[in-house]
Amino acid sequence: MKCRRNFYRIDFLLSAIYTPQLDISQMDEWDWHDCLIANLSLGGASIITKEERKSGEQLWLEFNLDTNNILCNMLVCHVEKLKTETSHSYKLGVQFSNILENDKNIIARYVAKYQMKEMRSKGANQA
Repeated sequence: MKCRRNFYRIDFLLSAIYTPQLDISQMDEWDWHDCLIANLSLGGASIITKEERKSGEQLWLEFNLDTNNILCNMLVCHVEKLKTETSHSYKLGVQFSNILENDKNIIARYVAKYQMKEMRSKGANQA
């Protein structure tokens, strides 16, 4: 399973939650886990979790961008174990596999806004 990067990716840390549950009709009973989004693009994200996941696994991810709640289904493409002196965590490379068009547009606007801000900052530093 291979993820390809076709989109501009922004690096930041954003709190989110995820679940390995797939049956949307039982959403009220899902067991959610905290995670951090380390980077985001229109095609996917990197998330940091305390729980180990497997490549090829489907997950649901929920997060907020500019007061907009995003819920999307994602495919785990890459798993990397991160070690610190006190704990273990995992960095997951995920690809969005089921996302509402409206949520996709919210992410696209957010990434574009961030990209423009970065380009302006680089331009100001070069002047």
